[in-house]
Amino acid sequence: MAGEGGQIKEEGQTICTTELMTKEKEDMMKKELFTMAMNGQWDQIVEAYTREARAHVMRITKAGDTALHIAISQGNEQKVKDLVQQITNPQVRSKVKEALEIKNDRGNTPLHIAASKGNVSMCKCIANVHQQSVGVPNGDGETPFFLSVLHGKREAFFCLHDICGVENGYKYSRRKDGDTILHCAIARDYFDLAFQITHSYQNLVNYKNEQGFTPLHVLASKPSAFRSGSLLRGYNRIIYHCIFVDNLQVETSSHHQTKGTKGPVDKKDLDVPENYRTCTNFFKLFWDIIKAVTFQLRWNGEQTDAENPEGHPGHQLVPANYRTCFEFAKLASLGMLISLGFGFNTIRKIEQKKQKHKWAVQVLHALLTRTSAYEYHAGAEPKQEIISKQEGDTLPYAVMSGCVTLHNVTELPTTSNGN
Repeated sequence: MAGEGGQIKEEGQTICTTELMTKEKEDMMKKELFTMAMNGQWDQIVEAYTREARAHVMRITKAGDTALHIAISQGNEQKVKDLVQQITNPQVRSKVKEALEIKNDRGNTPLHIAASKGNVSMCKCIANVHQQSVGVPNGDGETPFFLSVLHGKREAFFCLHDICGVENGYKYSRRKDGDTILHCAIARDYFDLAFQITHSYQNLVNYKNEQGFTPLHVLASKPSAFRSGSLLRGYNRIIYHCIFVDNLQVETSSHHQTKGTKGPVDKKDLDVPENYRTCTNFFKLFWDIIKAVTFQLRWNGEQTDAENPEGHPGHQLVPANYRTCFEFAKLASLGMLISLGFGFNTIRKIEQKKQKHKWAVQVLHALLTRTSAYEYHAGAEPKQEIISKQEGDTLPYAVMSGCVTLHNVTELPTTSNGN
């Protein structure tokens, strides 16, 4: 009996020693991976991923990031592809789901970071391998699909939208506090993105957050998003009326893929002395307009979608046959303003402001045409009075004779020929 007891004790000590050695080995591997990542030695990390499947799920930073998290944060597209390739390599025997859904301390997976950065290549690399990763929530209940909108990453949104589909998109479009992707897009002034969401996910228009606010309430609480809520004086007002802004158009997946994605900024464009920056910006704009004209003419000739009248050329600011002249008129007016001494940056800021105003009105009309005061998400019953006005309160919005009133400020509806 004594001999058996001694044998059991020795076996227990052996197991403890083995576990201790294994832990020390893992700690050493984590330090090596961290050092290599900080020194940019990604080839060695790929080799480690090839040899050891355990490396795929090792959190190597204090924030709980893996090597894949770090590679995505650094924007190293090729190495991200190499790491994902090793994770999915059957010879390595990695647990793909565990490796691609592993979270850091904030609950973010590698795809969360890729979507936040708006890197389409990385999003495709991960989501095409493991589609369920698109719907993995972080600590705040935000999926990668949600974060692409929260950070205004238009290209990443369309990418993940195409991968997960509309049905899953609805499931992934809401976080813990009840905010949807449409709430966030409007709250952060991403009106071009909000416009696309109202058409792709129309039911989100009626969704309420925990405070009981719909996306329309969020927009109504932003008077500065409209021209009547912004104060423009002096020459700024003149510039404002000299700038033309196109209406937003509904984009399909094929349309968006045809347009392509914007690549990284060429460093050569940045190596320009400050005193030449205005000239380079002007000629860059000139070249962009030429490319835009070429694409628009080709697109108008190739695409006529009967089911998408808003995307039809007839709904543009000017007819297609006058498009070229109109684009060059825009260029001429911009050149005139610059020649009169108005800085390019000043003009660009005013252009962005007018763009925001015009697009906000488009989003407003899209919301109003889809909002039903008698439909409530999650089974809530309609109230007898949708909005009860107490003394001293103001209605967030009202519609009278085709005009939209926000906080006692009236915004006239835009027409296809208006600015």
